[in-house]
Order: sequence, then structure tokens, then C-alpha cells
Amino acid sequence: MAGIMETVTAVAAELSASTGKRWTAGQDDMDSRGGHLFGPDGQEIRIARDWRDKAKLAISGTYPHAWRDYVTGLERVEIGVSEARGAHKIMLEIRGRLLPRYEAERARGRQAFADGREREARTDVAADELRAAAGAGPGHEKPGSSHISLRPSYHRGGWYGNAYVGDGTVNLDLHSIPRDVAIRMLRVLAGSGGAPPGVHCASCDTHSCPDVD
Repeated sequence: MAGIMETVTAVAAELSASTGKRWTAGQDDMDSRGGHLFGPDGQEIRIARDWRDKAKLAISGTYPHAWRDYVTGLERVEIGVSEARGAHKIMLEIRGRLLPRYEAERARGRQAFADGREREARTDVAADELRAAAGAGPGHEKPGSSHISLRPSYHRGGWYGNAYVGDGTVNLDLHSIPRDVAIRMLRVLAGSGGAPPGVHCASCDTHSCPDVD
């Protein structure tokens, strides 16, 4: 039986000849039973001897580590092929049975990754706007975090809270807001010309407040 890297290298050469694009072989640094095929468009296919049947190769498509925080639900695309069939037939099995499903999953993954990064960028912009409006300064959350702390340092003993940023919306969880400020906030949210009915505004000693720009 040939060494696993001899087989992987031969399959890479067959794929290159068959597709007209360059495929290369690489050793699996974590497992001496396997190696990797690297394709021209970022494909990475692992080939290893099946631990249950040493004469059989377990061949599977892998996905970029960078997708891990953004992409879920991708199918594990894997086929089994006898190593004795030789590099050419192994290549044909990869092209016919693995690559179509693997490329379809990669396309889904690329789109989900792009959507996730775009969502993360929008969240970061919203977080910066919220912090600026609150006078809270830069936050310590990781990029793309939907949970933003709003604790202005100059409001010692004053109001504080958190914001949960959604796609175009924000959930606010605020505490110790001065009563007159809270009334003005509610008036703005309600879109009315005065304070909510029956609520007294301490700042102007009336049951209605002037417009707040």
C-alpha cells in the first residue's frame, strides 16, 4: 500500500490534468493518516485512511476556519473510496460525487459569511452611534457584538444601561434615568405633542412638555 501522501499527490495531479486548474497536495499536520488537496479557488479536501477500514479512503470537503462564527448548518460532504482503485478513479469519484455537493455548500457558506460580516459592520456603526449619543465613549465589546454597555464615566451614581442592537432596531435597558428625562424620551417615542396623559413633568411643572429637538 502506498504512503498516504503518495496517493494524495497523485490525486492532485489527476485533478489538475482533468480540470485544467492547479491542485496541490499538503500534509495533514494534525494527523499522519491524512493529507489535503488544495484547489484553485480556496477548496480544501481532506483525504485520510478510514480508521475502521485501512484500505478505504475517507474523503471530505472542509470549510474555512474564519467562517466558524458566521456560518452554521453546512453539510459535511464526505465520500468513501477504496484506495486500491488508483489515483485516476479516486479523482473521478471526487469530481462526480464530492465536488458538486461540496461546491454548493461552499457557495452557501460564502454568502452566509458575507451576510454575517455585513451585519457585523452595521451593528458596529449602530453601536458607535449609540455610544456617542450617550457620551459613553469607546466600548470594550468585541466587533459585531449586539450587546453594548452604556455607562458614561461622568455619570457617576447616575443613569446607566445596556443596548441590544438588532437589524434596524435597538432594545434599551436603562436604569436610574431622571424622571423628567424619561418623560421627554417617552414623548419623543410616542410622537405626541406632550407628556403621556396623566404624567406630570417636573422640569416645567405642567402636564405637557415643549417639543424636544
